[in-house]
Amino acid sequence: MSRLRVLCVLVLAFSASPAWAWWDAGHKIIAAIAFRQLSAEQQQATFELLKAHPRWQPDFAEWMPEPLAHGDIGEQAEWSFMQAAVWPDIVRDFEGDDKTTYHHATWHYVNIPLFLSDGDRMALSGKLTVNVSTQPPPEPIEAMNIIQATQVARTLIADPATPPETKAVMLTWLLHLVGDSHQPMHSTACFSQRLFPEGCRGGNSIKTKQRENLHALWDSLLGERLGYRQARNEALKLMSDAELKAAGERAVKSLDPVQWIRESRETAEAVALGPEVLSPLRAADRAGEKIPTIALTDEYLSHAGQVAKRRAVESGYRLGAVLKEIVATGE
Repeated sequence: MSRLRVLCVLVLAFSASPAWAWWDAGHKIIAAIAFRQLSAEQQQATFELLKAHPRWQPDFAEWMPEPLAHGDIGEQAEWSFMQAAVWPDIVRDFEGDDKTTYHHATWHYVNIPLFLSDGDRMALSGKLTVNVSTQPPPEPIEAMNIIQATQVARTLIADPATPPETKAVMLTWLLHLVGDSHQPMHSTACFSQRLFPEGCRGGNSIKTKQRENLHALWDSLLGERLGYRQARNEALKLMSDAELKAAGERAVKSLDPVQWIRESRETAEAVALGPEVLSPLRAADRAGEKIPTIALTDEYLSHAGQVAKRRAVESGYRLGAVLKEIVATGE
């Protein structure tokens, strides 16, 4: 009954939360790719660290499918790795003190401004209050952006003085945020004086015919919900593609989250918020019309799908490389 209850909560959460980055499927695929970059000792060390999570029992142990819970330890570790990667989205639907403690909305993104016009740039520059800092605070704070949160998580996990339960929580955030950093819509927001004075919320305010909004569309490009073996098989499929594998191997040359966000910002401007999206928005803005619902072409969707796969592989390889550096194996 406990597993049935939490499954119902998860299904409702995914149907009601279009702002999540890379839905369940994307984060699990990225985690599976990263898991395969680690040695058996590193995989086990990460698994043991996750078991120190203060919510290990209700959010991990009770969710693990029965066949895995009594099966191969390696599969248990990989399943837990995937579960950890989606956990920072699951906590969005917590209530009370647990939500206050574990949910941190701004950690998932950074809204580097993209102005609809030069006039908007001149009018709004210097007046926006968005946090685009790349400098991490000395300890976690609620208002961190994704760059800061990623850096803080890496530091705390690597520090021998950090309590195990804190390391475990920050590990779930690291597994999640490396994935989020490679989703283009988590790097930028459109601003204009009339249509988006407070920003487009990473595309959540841009309606599309294919999905509720542009952010949700990009979230779904890697799929919506996948079981453990489905996600693992999709990861293996992506890694078997020679071009994608080469992209992943190149990606590990840069383990700086500032660079990851810079790439996502460039991809957002060139692809996600390319001419098919910005042109009708700019036309509506000039005409004094409301935000249009945009019908994206098959060409846009096909290109976006390929970009999403490349970003997922790059993310997985980078996540694996980061974990190799900061997770102690006891060797």
